[in-house]
Amino acid sequence: MTGPHPELERTLLALVNEQRDVLELDEPLELDSFELIVLIESLEARLGLVVPARDVTPEHFRNVRALASYVAARRQT
Repeated sequence: MTGPHPELERTLLALVNEQRDVLELDEPLELDSFELIVLIESLEARLGLVVPARDVTPEHFRNVRALASYVAARRQT
């Protein structure tokens, strides 16, 4: 089942899966600190997104669906 950003969710799922096997959009990411840094660097490099330190929260990175909502909101600002 997809959310309001299906293409973005697919892209993010692929990025996340470079670090950790995640099959479902709502599956907890459970990233360690290194994996989180690599994911943030990938978001910045591949999507042209700047992720401020204040935005690195469990709420934004809990699963792919939450991450997609965060990225979509950042793109609008």
